[in-house]
Amino acid sequence: LTMRMRLLDAQSDEERWNSGDVDLSALAKPGNRVIPVALKLPVAGLPAGTYRAELTVKDSAGGKAFRTISFRTE
Repeated sequence: LTMRMRLLDAQSDEERWNSGDVDLSALAKPGNRVIPVALKLPVAGLPAGTYRAELTVKDSAGGKAFRTISFRTE
């Protein structure tokens, strides 16, 4: 079970940060569909603007979940 988070410039789609694949296997609890994860995102270093965070989770069976959220820095 892995996850990856990317921060992208919302206008240009330029990648500003990539967590790489993070192994969540040790955090997964049998029977619980929720896995608590905390990441420190480097938003303080981003210039003012609008960005998109993309989160992708993959399991060992080939399943994949993908979510996005937009945010703005000032």
